[in-house]
Amino acid sequence: MSKISYWIIFIGMMIGSAVGSVMFYIAWDHNPQMVFTMNPEDTVYIFLSWMALVSFPFTFIAFLVETVMRLKR
Repeated sequence: MSKISYWIIFIGMMIGSAVGSVMFYIAWDHNPQMVFTMNPEDTVYIFLSWMALVSFPFTFIAFLVETVMRLKR
């Protein structure tokens, strides 16, 4: 993989981590009565799902960049 693809994925993971952290905090803060889940540690799935959701477009763009670069060779 090229450096640009690594950077695109890295930036996507950082933005995804930031959004996932905010969503995790919101879910944790708005769940004092354990309405969302009986086990508060399960809210980590919220972090992981938002991180994956936000970082997917960056990963797809990196895939397209790699495909174009390999076709040019």
